[in-house]
Amino acid sequence: MQVSLIIPTYNEEKTIGKLLSHLETYGDDRLLEIIIVVGGSNDRTV
Repeated sequence: MQVSLIIPTYNEEKTIGKLLSHLETYGDDRLLEIIIVVGGSNDRTV
């Protein structure tokens, strides 16, 4: 079974990179895609 991960974000500029790095390092082959949804952030989350 493959998994799609949806991550809703709001002003996560300082932490989203760390999360993605962690998922890249420790995720497994079931992870098909990562979808990041930015919810009107006023920082540079995008």
